[in-house]
Amino acid sequence: MLKIIIAGNYGAGNIGDEMILEGILKILRDVLTEPEITVLSGNPKETEERHKVSAVEKFPAGIRSLIKSFFTTGSKTRKAVKECDYFILGGGGLFNGKDFFSNIIWGIQAFWAYHCKKSALMMGQSMDMPKSKIIKLIIKKLFNKACFISVRDENSKENLKKLGIRKKIYVTPDFAFELPFRKTEISDSVSREKYVLFALRQTKKLDQHFKTVIVEFINWLMDFKKLNIVLVNFQNTGRDSDDMVNEEIYKEIKDKEKIKFIKNTESSELLNLFANADFAVCMRFHAVVLAVKTETPFIALNYASKVEDFLKYAKLDNQKIDLNDLSQEKLKIYFDQFIRDQNLKRKMEEFNKNAARRLSELENLTLRNIFSSDR
Repeated sequence: MLKIIIAGNYGAGNIGDEMILEGILKILRDVLTEPEITVLSGNPKETEERHKVSAVEKFPAGIRSLIKSFFTTGSKTRKAVKECDYFILGGGGLFNGKDFFSNIIWGIQAFWAYHCKKSALMMGQSMDMPKSKIIKLIIKKLFNKACFISVRDENSKENLKKLGIRKKIYVTPDFAFELPFRKTEISDSVSREKYVLFALRQTKKLDQHFKTVIVEFINWLMDFKKLNIVLVNFQNTGRDSDDMVNEEIYKEIKDKEKIKFIKNTESSELLNLFANADFAVCMRFHAVVLAVKTETPFIALNYASKVEDFLKYAKLDNQKIDLNDLSQEKLKIYFDQFIRDQNLKRKMEEFNKNAARRLSELENLTLRNIFSSDR
């Protein structure tokens, strides 16, 4: 029985990261017979309850938390890594050019694995080009030591090559595409009312113009299109909670009875919610992923390179509006253009077929070979 450690931004209140973990767990359980899996989490109890796996605290990044961990939970984490067969750093935009500290946090997780002489897999990463020479060096060292690397789009692959990564780099869709879903199995508990789903994200760049445009667009959808509105939280805790932007939007809406909030939901419920929506306005990366997976017409509000890179990879570049180009007029035009666009439907259907094929190849042709050496 192989012992696997998975580290990532888990237990942090972000449903997108939890879907990544759910997809990785499905892959491992498809490839291996009863693997012994432990997750390094920001909230081990929640991770154990949600995913039915063992979980311990991830390695701390700050000096105080590092000292504290040596006397409390740190021994469990160190023991788990020392005893594992493989270490997986599991996906998302963990390494990026904007957040210096984020790169350090995830670099420390991988460092401990290498310190314990463990084989590490870098799975499902997004990679924009960091500006810091220190971060470039950290990424180069970490990824060149990995026994396996996969990224979520072609641009991430090219950025890693530019950073001097010499290993083979696989391009596979986000692991949320591994989640089971059939359009014929939509839950009856989901409202059948016509609605547009909004998955917004709180960022430092969100000014009053952004909020005014979104409010006016929502009022237009309710008044002229006779549609209800669903505001979804993908991040439920912390300083970046989606509640912040959703509450500000809600305060300015005229007909509040047509607004519904969705918080703290499971991935299966989110999939059903997207599948039943008439349209989706997606700022959160994994909202874009779910719109494509459920083949729901959508607009992507482009706030980060990972959103743009994924859309380019999926050949859906036309679905994005950059934040600096956002206007009510453009939202209306895109809505009317895409809500019944059969070509968009065909593109999403084609991408889903390719995603299933690539993920199957990852399981059957690559990971089975890596893990088979320890059987």
